[in-house]
Amino acid sequence: MRIARMSVPLRSLSVTPLRFANNTTQGYPESGTPSKKDVQLEKDQGLKDLSKKSAVGTQEGVHFQMTPPFQQKGAGAGLEVNNKPLGDYLLTHPVYTNEELESVKVLEFTKKTFSDKCANALVKLMRTSFDLVTGYKHKEVTPEVKDKPLDWLISKGYVLSEKQWLRRFIFLESVAGCPGFVAAMVRHLRSLRRMNRDGGYINMLLAEAENERMHLMSFLAVEKPSVSMRAMVLAAQGVFFNAFFLGYLINPKICHRFTAVLEEEAVVTYTRAIEEIQNGYVPGWTNKKIPQIARGYWQLPESATMLDLCHVVRADESNHRFTNHTLSELDLDKHLNPLSLQEPDAVTRGTKLGFTREESAAWLAETSSAIQKKKDEGSYVRPHSH
Repeated sequence: MRIARMSVPLRSLSVTPLRFANNTTQGYPESGTPSKKDVQLEKDQGLKDLSKKSAVGTQEGVHFQMTPPFQQKGAGAGLEVNNKPLGDYLLTHPVYTNEELESVKVLEFTKKTFSDKCANALVKLMRTSFDLVTGYKHKEVTPEVKDKPLDWLISKGYVLSEKQWLRRFIFLESVAGCPGFVAAMVRHLRSLRRMNRDGGYINMLLAEAENERMHLMSFLAVEKPSVSMRAMVLAAQGVFFNAFFLGYLINPKICHRFTAVLEEEAVVTYTRAIEEIQNGYVPGWTNKKIPQIARGYWQLPESATMLDLCHVVRADESNHRFTNHTLSELDLDKHLNPLSLQEPDAVTRGTKLGFTREESAAWLAETSSAIQKKKDEGSYVRPHSH
C-alpha cells in the first residue's frame, strides 16, 4: 500500500491584497530585504527548531524525510556506493496515492506569445533529434494490425521493446535533470552577488533536478546503458547544459516555458509506455519487480512492478510541468515563488497546466495567511530548512 499524501485542495482563487510585515504594497508580493518583524519571526522559529526534534517534510504531502531510512547498516559497516541509498539525505519529494497517479492527464499549453512559440519550436526540434537518437517511432496500432505478432509490430514502429523504452527513458532523464539545476545555480550565484534573498526558488529547483536524477538512477538499476548510449548522453548533456545556461541568463521565463513544454512531452511518453504495458505489448514488464532504490524513493510496496514505476515517474513529470508553467508566468526578478510555502495537491498538479499570475498571488496569500495564523497561535512547525 502506498503512503497517502496530506493533500491541500485547490479552492476558488481570486487576487487579494497581500501584506507581509511592514510591506503594504498591493498586488503580487515581491522578494527582497525582509522586515525586522520577519527576521525576528525567523529567529524565534529557529530557536524552537533547535530545542526540539520535529518531523521533516512539506505541508503539501508526505515526503521521504518523514519516513524511515532505506536500510539499516550494522555497526562498523562501511559506506558503499551502490543503488541503495543509506539514509534520508535526499531532498523533499511527494509520494502518491492510486487516485493521484490515475488522475494525471496529457495536456498541451496554448502558445499565444512569440516567446511561447519559440519555446515550443525548440522543444519540437529537440524531440525530433531525441526520437532519431533513441530510434523512437510510435504509429497508432489500428484494428488492422493489432493482432499481428509482437516482433512485427516492433519492427514496423508500432510499439517499442523493453530495451527501446529503457534507452528512451535513460536518455530523456539524463537531459531532464539539467534545467532545474541550471536555474538553481544561476539564482544561487545571483543571490550571492546581490547579497539578498532569492524568494523561495532555489530549494524547489534543486529538488526538481534531484527528482529527475532519481528517475535516471531507478532506470539504471533496471538495465545499464551501452557504451554508445553513454557517449550520446555525454554529448547531449554537454551541449544542452551550456545552451540552457546561456538561455537562462538571457531570458529565464522562456527557459521555464521550454522546460514546461518538455515536461508535457515527458508525460506523453510515459502515458504511452503505461498504455503499452497495460495492453500487453511489453510482456517482460507485466510482472517485473522494480529495484529497491525506486521502491524506497516513492515508498512503493515490494510487489510494485514497472507499470507502477512508470505511473510515479509520470506523476513527477506532471508536477514539473505545473511548476515550470507557473514560474513562466511570473516576473522572476521581483516576485516570490508562490509554491515555496505550500504546493497544491497532486491531483491539481496532474490535471492543470499551471497557475496564472493572478492565481499564484491568490495561492500565496492563502497559504501565507494560514502559516501566519499558526505562528500567531504558536503551533507552526517549520516544514524544512533552507
